[in-house]
Amino acid sequence: MKKFSFELEPLLRMRLWQEDQAKRNLGWVQRDLFKRQEELEKLLYEREAQVLNTPQEDPLLYLTAHAYLDYLDKQKDRKIQQIENLEKNLEKKREELQKAIVDRKKLDQLQDKAKEEYRIETNRQEAKRLDEVAGDRSWQQDAQEEPDGGAVS
Repeated sequence: MKKFSFELEPLLRMRLWQEDQAKRNLGWVQRDLFKRQEELEKLLYEREAQVLNTPQEDPLLYLTAHAYLDYLDKQKDRKIQQIENLEKNLEKKREELQKAIVDRKKLDQLQDKAKEEYRIETNRQEAKRLDEVAGDRSWQQDAQEEPDGGAVS
């Protein structure tokens, strides 16, 4: 009997590639999100340090420090918006990965079913062949045991 081959093997390989790509995309978004979160923490730390070190006595330095605080607040808002967008994108990438996993698992199940059917068919054909061999041997033994060479009286 011929070797097992899965007709949808090319599609299964493509689904595995898609799943790997979805994993990589998810990782990239997670990395970017982590990077932006770190940047936001640094920004918040810098702002807090600036608030604590703002001179109260000199009005010009106070106004300059206050303008810098406004700038940091705008940067903070921008980072928060980036993080929110990345979190939405992260959820989208998780859904894409989940779909890719489900699609691949469906094909895995089809492949497992095809392998099982192949195994059953192989066993059936092997049993049939063994029955034929046993039948041939039985017929040969019967023919040898008859004294008149197999003629019916």
